[in-house]
Amino acid sequence: YTGHTSVDDLDFEALAELLHAADVLGLESLRRLCEAQLVNSVDDAQVLEVLLFADSFHCRALRALCLHYLQQRFGAWSARSPSPPMLPLYAVSGYDRLTE
Repeated sequence: YTGHTSVDDLDFEALAELLHAADVLGLESLRRLCEAQLVNSVDDAQVLEVLLFADSFHCRALRALCLHYLQQRFGAWSARSPSPPMLPLYAVSGYDRLTE
């Protein structure tokens, strides 16, 4: 690894695998580059998937972005909230893995 690479064209799965490899190999600059690019994967379809990944690999900035996105998109909620989120959270990709 030369310290210079382009990850612009990689999808979530490829970036996740590359970040994992960078983590295992101790390539912190590549790990940060992948984490920064994973920000582009945060949308309604993948936000929970990205959140679970960020939490697993201790990507604090990415995790914070996902939580902020969820709050902005679905509104604030807690376990004690009398009403569910405005949109069906279970319809978002990755919801089924939250209970694992």
